[in-house]
Amino acid sequence: MSSSGTRLSGPRIVLVAAVVVIVVAGALWYRSDTQRLHRLVDDLRDERGVVSAVVVDDEGIQEVRFTSRATVSEIDTVWERLSDVDVDRVAIGDVSVDPYEMDHGVVPAAVAAAGVHLHAAMLEVREVSDDVWLSVGFGPVPVGADEPTPRDGAVQVLMVLEELQDGELPEDLDLVVAHRARQQLDLVHVERAALERLPDTITELRRIAATDPEAGIVCDADGCHS
Repeated sequence: MSSSGTRLSGPRIVLVAAVVVIVVAGALWYRSDTQRLHRLVDDLRDERGVVSAVVVDDEGIQEVRFTSRATVSEIDTVWERLSDVDVDRVAIGDVSVDPYEMDHGVVPAAVAAAGVHLHAAMLEVREVSDDVWLSVGFGPVPVGADEPTPRDGAVQVLMVLEELQDGELPEDLDLVVAHRARQQLDLVHVERAALERLPDTITELRRIAATDPEAGIVCDADGCHS
C-alpha cells in the first residue's frame, strides 16, 4: 500500500537541512555585520571636533566628513578604524579627498587647506603620478554663461595660497592648480618651487591676475608668467 504523501529520502533531507543552515547563517552574519557597522557609525559620530558627519544608506557608508579643525593624526586614527569598510566619499573641511588615496600622503595637504571655502569652485586633493595636487576645480558652465578665465582661477588659488601662508606648508604638496571642468592645468599651475617662496608668489600672482591674461598662468622658480 503506497503513501499518498511525499517523503524525502535521506540525501534530500540532508540537502534541505544544509540549505536551511546556510540561510540562517547568512542571516545571522548579515545581522551581525550590520550591527557592527551601526556601532562603528555611532562611535564616529561621537568623535566631536574630528568627524562632522557620517552619511549612511542601505549599502554602507556613503560619506565621511572631517571637520576643518581635525588634525592629521586624528584623521589617520579614525581612518584606521575604517580600514575594513568601503567609503564612497571623504571630505576634510571643504576639501574633497579620494578615499583610495587617504593612505598616500594627501591628508596633510587637505588639512592645510581645510578652512578655505571657495564660492565659485571646489577644492580637491589627489595624487597624480606620485605628485600631490591641491586642485581648484570649476564645474560645468551653464548654457549661456562664460567659461572661467585664468584670472578667475588666480582669484581662487590666491585664497588657497593665503591660507597656506598662514600655516605650515605640507612637505608632500607638489602642485596647486586651477582648472575648468574636465581639464587639468589650463588656468593656473603653481609648482613646488613657487610654493617654497610663497609670499613672493602671492604678490606676483596678484599682479599678473590684474592684467586679465588670456593664457594660463604658471608660477615656478622664475616667478609667475602667462
